[in-house]
Amino acid sequence: APDMKIDDALNLCENAIKKGADGFILANTSVDYSLLDNNRTFGGISGRLITEKSGIFFKEVAKILFGKTLLIA
Repeated sequence: APDMKIDDALNLCENAIKKGADGFILANTSVDYSLLDNNRTFGGISGRLITEKSGIFFKEVAKILFGKTLLIA
């Protein structure tokens, strides 16, 4: 999730690859409710609200994992 610290995400992915994972969906939802204009505090946030955050996260993870496994935004 794009809410994770990059180092935590990389560690998780690298361990999962060692255990046989074929790929990862990295950034399709967030629980960063500060992105919302309302008081909602449940469920996932997706779409335009997380586009920038997800893009930054995906690029950072891809710097290390591109070519090692399948990456899906």
